[in-house]
Amino acid sequence: MKNSNQCPKCGGQRLGYQPGGKMQGQDNMAVGAIFPSLIRIGRYFCKDCGFTEEWVDDMDAIQGM
Repeated sequence: MKNSNQCPKCGGQRLGYQPGGKMQGQDNMAVGAIFPSLIRIGRYFCKDCGFTEEWVDDMDAIQGM
């Protein structure tokens, strides 16, 4: 959905986006074994069928992990 601007499930084009939060538990995940960092996860959703996709908001944050 992020790249195609179309829902892969129903073909709908009425999409929404919710950015990841800054605090733990707000659409983010901890990565790293020794010194975990929080990576923000944005959510794209279809307003027609409810299908969702999650993407890392900041790819630079995961480079070199």
